[in-house]
Amino acid sequence: GFMDFTNFDEQFMRKILMKQNYFWPNLAGQIACDFKSRYLSGQLDDVISQGTLKSINDSYSDMFKSLEFRANEATKKLNEMKNVTCNPIDGAMYAFPRIHLSKKFIEEAKKKDRKPDAHYCLELLEKSGICVVPGNGFGQEEGTYHLRTTILPQPDEYFTQVFEKFKEFNDELMEKYAD
Repeated sequence: GFMDFTNFDEQFMRKILMKQNYFWPNLAGQIACDFKSRYLSGQLDDVISQGTLKSINDSYSDMFKSLEFRANEATKKLNEMKNVTCNPIDGAMYAFPRIHLSKKFIEEAKKKDRKPDAHYCLELLEKSGICVVPGNGFGQEEGTYHLRTTILPQPDEYFTQVFEKFKEFNDELMEKYAD
């Protein structure tokens, strides 16, 4: 879209420009979205050389396969962890597993004036360097605990290492705080 402002106060215009910087897509983003939609709809098949089109298709295919691998691997690794359950990841960049925390661990979190899932996430960060987000900010059901983690670490070998380190931390923590 296009907008033209005339005869507006300078302070108002600064606020508009500030909002534009935070909320409106930039030109490069608009061009990328337009290119992607034209590419996916086949509108570029006769415009782009076959070599370029093959390169784009190969890149797209490799990325899709990698995301598919990471979604499946994250689901598998999370469900292999003690006291963790995760629904299959389908079409997202995040997993939102449920962490079944012991009463002992929940009491430890309360002593530190933390929500149990936030305490889990901070312990994970401090002990392994892995950063995840506590589920309490996502409207989880009272008395349940979750976290959100991305499935984006690349390359795939590194991704596998991260989830192995995550599993090691989790299983040791669950043993330590077993009721």
